[in-house]
Amino acid sequence: MAGALIPLATGLGKAYKATSSATKVGTKLALHTAVEATAKSAQIGEEIIIIREGTGKGVAVVGRSMEGRVKPFAEKLSKELGENVEIFDSAKYAKEKGIKYEENFEEWVNKKVKEHGAYEEIPVSDYLETQTGQLNKMWMEEKMAEGKTIEDIGVPKGKLPGPAVKMEQDIIKNYGKSVKEVNIKK
Repeated sequence: MAGALIPLATGLGKAYKATSSATKVGTKLALHTAVEATAKSAQIGEEIIIIREGTGKGVAVVGRSMEGRVKPFAEKLSKELGENVEIFDSAKYAKEKGIKYEENFEEWVNKKVKEHGAYEEIPVSDYLETQTGQLNKMWMEEKMAEGKTIEDIGVPKGKLPGPAVKMEQDIIKNYGKSVKEVNIKK
């Protein structure tokens, strides 16, 4: 079957299974674009994508490598949709919430990598002890409560999810009833 989005029941909106990266089905543009643009822009062979269609308006994108993948993907998706697509930015979100953001997250990551051997090995519990982790969790829960469609573009080819991605995926999957995963093959 070449290029189709197959609806899957989730109990909370809809999830979709993509059969290829060449999807040309007239379903919701955000989902169509997520399937097509993710596979192309990330230049992946196979990647797990989680899409939780919201009950409200708007899209939020999560994944690993904010500057190299998430931000460019969200910008492309925003142009396709003609609306703002949100991504997490700890300093910006803290400012919006009136929270003083004082953390040097990069320094924390370097310290934890030395302690655990790799970024991917840092426990989610350690991440949630940081100001960035707490803000990210608040942001994710807020987007869910607003009914945003959440699109997780996963991790770059050859990488494993770090603590932020693991936390985001846990929140998406544990929000109400289960959400289906989407395998995209190039």
